[in-house]
Amino acid sequence: MAYEGGDGVQLSGPTPESRLLDTLRRRAAAPGLRFASSPVRVTGGFWAEIWAVRLEGGGPDMDGDVIVRVMPDNVVARREMVVQSEVVRQGFSAPRVRLTGEAADGLGRPFMVMDRAPGLPPIPAVTGVTAMAAIGRAAIRLPDLMARTSARLHALDPAPLRSKLEGLDDALVDVGDLLSLLAIRAAEADRPDLERAARTMPGARPPSEREAICHGDLHPFNLLVDGERVTVIDWSLGLVADPAFDLAFTALTMSMAPIDIPRAVRRPVRAAARQGARQFLRRYRQLSPGAETSLTDDMLQWYSAVPASPRRAGRVDRSRDRERPGRSPVAGDGPANGGAPDRGCRPPRAPDVMMGHGLTCLRRQHPPARDRCRLWAHRQS
Repeated sequence: MAYEGGDGVQLSGPTPESRLLDTLRRRAAAPGLRFASSPVRVTGGFWAEIWAVRLEGGGPDMDGDVIVRVMPDNVVARREMVVQSEVVRQGFSAPRVRLTGEAADGLGRPFMVMDRAPGLPPIPAVTGVTAMAAIGRAAIRLPDLMARTSARLHALDPAPLRSKLEGLDDALVDVGDLLSLLAIRAAEADRPDLERAARTMPGARPPSEREAICHGDLHPFNLLVDGERVTVIDWSLGLVADPAFDLAFTALTMSMAPIDIPRAVRRPVRAAARQGARQFLRRYRQLSPGAETSLTDDMLQWYSAVPASPRRAGRVDRSRDRERPGRSPVAGDGPANGGAPDRGCRPPRAPDVMMGHGLTCLRRQHPPARDRCRLWAHRQS
């Protein structure tokens, strides 16, 4: 497990099965709770420890297929629990949280038990001669799928979530809090350029006319598709912000095509990915007529420069992404949250570096060169 986070970080080895079961029994007040089958460690995440297990003997609130997510950071864990529970309460499709626990409840780290969502990410594994056909099928539906999912999320009422987040100690509530964290992490990493950029960015923010619940890491590998059902997972970066916070990041990751691609088809796939990012933004505009200000070039460029993750903010000094076993295709925990198979992919450039370039370019008040910052993909035509 590798994580560079805040003061509440708890680092330890894998949780023993017996300890996990004892903790769940005590926290759920269900002494008869048992594993119907041995827990399976789910790969795909580099931040949280994730187990897939079938429970029985615990009553209707606990029995069935669940995901147990053990998190090393108390502050981030509390925010994730609040955000995920709130979107489910408002009817959005995310795994229902069945049980939560603090570090003192037995595992030494906070945890939550949630429904195990069915389905797979909308982008299949791409290898060999089948790559182009698989990518082509996914590319046709992906812009509409991502736009519809984003529009549904942003239509939720952000006021209850803002109130709940403001009631937490040290929790990130909005983008202003995120920039403050970035400044701290940049200073710790001895990056005065990024620290200055993070502290001056709020003054350059375009005026916002709308506030929404944002996922913060909304890319295709955080979606699980099962027929017509689409479930969004990994809410550890959820915030209250302008919808552009999600839109810019989603378009960025879509334009990068962060998957392993055979060399022979790399160029056309990259071109198709950039076109897909533009289609995503156009489709979102059709589905959300009141979101025009969130889709302006200035707004998308500004939010493209905002790190979408406090975890990225903690690694701004790295010049290249490093391959890690089980790491998700885009920074974040990816499909592991819902038990989907790990794709073992990574973007061609670290999001940390790209976001850092974006901050620097924005600080200098000129559009970034397209081959340096990749923000050009957000243009809508």
